[in-house]
Amino acid sequence: AEFALVLDEFLDFCDANGWRAAFHQPPPTHLADYEERGFSAVKIGEEATVDLTTFSLTGNARKSLRAAVNKLEKSGYVAAYWPAPQSPERLAELRAVSNDWLSQGGRRERRFTLGHWDDDYIRDSDVMTIADATGRMVAFANIIPDGVPGQATIDLMRYVSDGPNGLMDVLFVKLFQALKERGFTSFSLGMAPFAEVGAEPDATTLERGITLLGEHLTRFFSSKGLHEYKNKFGPTWEPRYLIYPSEVSLPAVTLALVRLTE
Repeated sequence: AEFALVLDEFLDFCDANGWRAAFHQPPPTHLADYEERGFSAVKIGEEATVDLTTFSLTGNARKSLRAAVNKLEKSGYVAAYWPAPQSPERLAELRAVSNDWLSQGGRRERRFTLGHWDDDYIRDSDVMTIADATGRMVAFANIIPDGVPGQATIDLMRYVSDGPNGLMDVLFVKLFQALKERGFTSFSLGMAPFAEVGAEPDATTLERGITLLGEHLTRFFSSKGLHEYKNKFGPTWEPRYLIYPSEVSLPAVTLALVRLTE
């Protein structure tokens, strides 16, 4: 009931300003509320959530993760959790990793659904880092709340170009353990775009079209590969949607998302 009230207030606010509203990545929880107000929904991917209370490295399914952790620990790599605020010295180390990451393969900063480097933002974030045997920082992620009680997630996740294989696997494992020790019960790995879109028997023509689009975009990024990577941590998957006012507005909504992100 509270959600419906807030939704109406937000739509009234948009209407008063002459704006059209759309909603990016909502879960299926309140689809009926959107539909009652004339909106349509199309599935655009699935979000992965890890249960930190049950996550473990034991068992055959976690064999590759165990191997990665053991290999890096034997090589002298060390993971550490640093609560905010970050010191000027650590911020400089984090910036060096970020700059190295941005220099790899034409990477660049984006916006909206992805965070970007900002000194003040990172300084005020908790961070998880990995350093090599010499003490050089080689990877980090900054931790942010996502509005779900007991759940954490990350924004920036960056690593140096000469880092070892399995580096990010180890960062995630160590982060899960650190967050569990701090009382968190779940962790969002974020959305895998196009994952399981159009796969259901009752999928709409639009959803099947999005699936084809995702297949054609594999030359820019592998949505299937992203889904497979996140799946190695044993998450649960939940659909995520794009909520839009009408079929006529969909191209404008999509263009707006591209402009915001780019």
